Amino acid sequence: MGIKNSRGGDKIQIVVAMLCSVFAMIINYMISFFLTPYITNTLGTEAYGFVSLAKTVANYGVIITSCLNAYASRFVVVAYHEGNKKRANSFYSSVVIADVLLIAVSLGAALFLAKNIRSFFSVPDELLHDVRILFYLDIVNCMVLALANIYTVSGYIKNRLQYISVSKIVTYTAEALILIVLFSLFKPKVWFVGAALLLSSIVYGTINFGVKQKLTPDLVCRSNSFSFSAVKELLGRGLWSAFNQIGNLLNTGLDLWVTNLMLDALKMGQLSIVKTVASMCSALPPLITQPFQPTLLKLYADKNKVGVRDTIIFQMKLLGILSGVILAGFSVLGESYFELWTPNNDSSLLNRIAIVTLIGFVFESVANPMFYTYTLSLKNTAACIVTVISGALNVISMFVLLTYTELDLYAVVGTTTVLGFVTFLIFTPLYSAWCIDLPLMSFYGAITRIVVSDLILVSVVRIVFGGIIVKSWTGFIINVCLIGLFGTVTYMVCVFDRSERSKMIALAKKLLHK
Repeated sequence: MGIKNSRGGDKIQIVVAMLCSVFAMIINYMISFFLTPYITNTLGTEAYGFVSLAKTVANYGVIITSCLNAYASRFVVVAYHEGNKKRANSFYSSVVIADVLLIAVSLGAALFLAKNIRSFFSVPDELLHDVRILFYLDIVNCMVLALANIYTVSGYIKNRLQYISVSKIVTYTAEALILIVLFSLFKPKVWFVGAALLLSSIVYGTINFGVKQKLTPDLVCRSNSFSFSAVKELLGRGLWSAFNQIGNLLNTGLDLWVTNLMLDALKMGQLSIVKTVASMCSALPPLITQPFQPTLLKLYADKNKVGVRDTIIFQMKLLGILSGVILAGFSVLGESYFELWTPNNDSSLLNRIAIVTLIGFVFESVANPMFYTYTLSLKNTAACIVTVISGALNVISMFVLLTYTELDLYAVVGTTTVLGFVTFLIFTPLYSAWCIDLPLMSFYGAITRIVVSDLILVSVVRIVFGGIIVKSWTGFIINVCLIGLFGTVTYMVCVFDRSERSKMIALAKKLLHK
């Protein structure tokens, strides 16, 4: 299975971290689950569109912070494990101080965008004031979150990633409570969402700092530890990561903006509802891959290429279960889900758009574990270039299709899915294998097995569950559980070999009796 390690408890650490991450994700999902219909019903679908658009635009700030933060954890962790505490503190101090300066700069940038928002977006008069405040809060939140994430480095150093997940659980709970208080005591405003995000990010940073103090008290930010050479080294690596973020922005970060400008606010709101589902799905791969990263770092440092390959393939198979079952479930229950969740919208249209998006999610899930080879090998140049080219083609295709065809929202999501197939299933496996010096076709056996199994799973689920009519949340949940169980068992028989199934069962028993 490729996750063996010198410490017998590492597998348990991986599972515990994964379970904590899943619980955190569930809380985050529940916030979106209740917030989306509330806003669409009280403030309108258009208003919810700006909630999603503001978050997306705020994430553009990730391009700036990624220059510094992309490789910060790697350099700090490596220096710390090598016993070079001075170098570790130099990288740590440099990133923290630089991020504080970026927060200060973001305050001015946020004010400029909020004041001139109609120069960039089409905003209805009745939402203008609230949308301005929302954008301001979301941009500042993005920068605060970047600083808060730096403190998670101690979790990587000590292989205690569950602490990071627990801090997320507390953070999401705080966000939910803040939203409940604001929407209960005051007249509903869309900027309440931004206020809750910013306050909860401050909570997140505070908790992470406390964890850092507990796990690595010798890692301290001091002004005299700030090093321009450390910043230069991080920027040298991070510029390519920023370049990659630009590609990601072109691939998935401009769809709401394009819809706002070329279609209308209602269509943007409908796409935002679907993207809420897509965003929750996109949050799943890190839940699987992140707990394996400390193990992969050790395997790669030990030059155990076979161990790295097997660990990555095992992650791909785990993610195949999630993506395949979700796609299969939506193929039969998607329309019922949207009818129950947002009854004032066109559930049939939302489901068709969601299916196209989730096909792309399957491609992304298969490729996601391979992305970490770029960090392991420090070889991300070609991947960044391909991502940017793909993103540019994506935006151009959207504009062309929206201008000359009647595809409407299908043009927005369809181009991303098609280009995702080319990028994730053709380029990524070849380049990842090259990065860690493996035969170029090393990952294609697993990819073929996963994709074919997903197709079989969707077909079988549609045959077995296709005639079911769901009219209530109770019936929906029961059918989700049945499809989930049926799909997981079917998938594991098709994809996992006997030894992998035995190891998973043994690990589950060990965890339950721990």
